[in-house]
Amino acid sequence: MPAVLLKEKINTDKKPLQKKDLDSNIIEERVFILKRLREMLIAQKEKFKNYLNLLEKEEEAILDEDTEKIEVHIHVEHSILKEIFSFQKVIKPLEDLYRIKFPEKEKSVPKLKKSLASLKEKVLARNEKNRNLLKSKITYLRQEIKAIKKNRRTRSPYSEVSTPSIIDITT
Repeated sequence: MPAVLLKEKINTDKKPLQKKDLDSNIIEERVFILKRLREMLIAQKEKFKNYLNLLEKEEEAILDEDTEKIEVHIHVEHSILKEIFSFQKVIKPLEDLYRIKFPEKEKSVPKLKKSLASLKEKVLARNEKNRNLLKSKITYLRQEIKAIKKNRRTRSPYSEVSTPSIIDITT
């Protein structure tokens, strides 16, 4: 949320601000920004958990060679990734706004960011594992297709007949 909207939300009465009001407005603004930032980080963390869950199910589908499930997982994966990126577009300006307005450290946000980074690493590792598993399955299927193509060559019914070694010339 832009700083202009935050100021409008906090100072709606448009009276000259006193020192006490100014301090309470700063605190309210800080609490509002921090609360919104936490909400966004927690929502993004939930999306990453959902994505990790999906990747686990996708691995099972790859192992079962269920192409329909894999296709469904890929479509759901794309929608989750879009949501994660949209959260990131909101989180980044909130972090910048909070860092500019309140340069002192806050304790809960770094913990959330650390757990979020850990979850991102798990997601990346699982994604890499699924990608490698899928590549190996594709390679295996290509080899099988080549083997089938080699065996499907049409053969003459006489190709199995051996060449005669003795000729009978008696008649």
